[in-house]
Amino acid sequence: VEALARLRVLARPVSLLYVGDGQLSAETSAKARRLGVGEPVGFLGEREDVTTLLAAGDVVVRASEAEGFGLTLLEAMAARTPVVAFDLAGYRGFAAHRVTARLVPCFDTEAFADAIDDALESTDETAAIVARAAEEVDRHRPERRAETIAGIYDRVAHRPETLTSRQG
Repeated sequence: VEALARLRVLARPVSLLYVGDGQLSAETSAKARRLGVGEPVGFLGEREDVTTLLAAGDVVVRASEAEGFGLTLLEAMAARTPVVAFDLAGYRGFAAHRVTARLVPCFDTEAFADAIDDALESTDETAAIVARAAEEVDRHRPERRAETIAGIYDRVAHRPETLTSRQG
């Protein structure tokens, strides 16, 4: 919400759709009103059509301060929507700054707003990032992971010398 306020100061006509519910939703709504950006923020609550919403957005932003895996980012990348998020350990297995997403230091509101603005303005770079992100998502599909694991088993089964014993 702070990044939205900064973008509005920069005369960037943006709006935000906030998906989810709970305590953070209420806090974010109060913060939006306090910062004077409550009007361009739509609080949608829990939704069943998140995939559709991710695909419809110009940019998906994720300002979580902790994340175990980052499924929302992968879903946004699969929807071919640019991603701006805090640089969290949970994203590092599939997201890299200016490679598959725009990642900024946690709580750096200015950098976060600038990254959103950049994603909207730098269309050629954004298109390249989105394309690489889609390729990265493909690597994480269950069937691709199963193929990779099957390939490892196949190599080991056909080349037992690759297995070594440490007990000699």
